[in-house]
Amino acid sequence: ISDEIFGKVVLFEISLRMNANNNLLINKREDLINVINRLCLLKNFSQTEIDIFHKGRSFLNMIKHKKNQFSSWSEGITMFNISNELLIENNLNIW
Repeated sequence: ISDEIFGKVVLFEISLRMNANNNLLINKREDLINVINRLCLLKNFSQTEIDIFHKGRSFLNMIKHKKNQFSSWSEGITMFNISNELLIENNLNIW
């Protein structure tokens, strides 16, 4: 993956965690799955939107843990970009 995608993935996780933390939704070292679920509940996101955020999380896990959650890196990047756009559209990004 490119440095640009890698940087976006890092900011994706930090943005979700910071927003959840700022709203007192999580404890330290909370699993990202819980961060997403709690933040999405607070923001009244639809199940489709929640699923999109979890696709971004799956791509992050593909990088961190080298598990093949997607059939290809290209597919994972595409799904991550959709998740990242949703983050930006909802002003949850920190950059």
